[in-house]
Amino acid sequence: MTKNIRISSGALLLGLLIIPPVFAKQYTVEQNNKMFIFNGSAASAINVKQGDEISFKNSDTVFHNIYSISDVMNFNLGAYGGGESASVVFNKVGTVKVKCAIHPRMFIDVKVEN
Repeated sequence: MTKNIRISSGALLLGLLIIPPVFAKQYTVEQNNKMFIFNGSAASAINVKQGDEISFKNSDTVFHNIYSISDVMNFNLGAYGGGESASVVFNKVGTVKVKCAIHPRMFIDVKVEN
């Protein structure tokens, strides 16, 4: 016996909006020695896809305040201490210049591609 199941286009659309994209990735960028570290090395740039998330993990003993006032995207994660993390989803294409408000020499460019 075969059952036919019908799903309305509205229900399907709602399901697509609720379920996060499977293809999005999550990355971790550490702050250590007052530098941005990606995959174990100091980094001044990282490439991600639109919709990917970066977790900024403070591995220092000092506070960091990660922010961006780029044309592409603005955010401010606020100050957080060692062992804490804060995340951002990068959903706009372009280069997002990310800095630390406490340590002006800390910066990383997040290049967001389609």
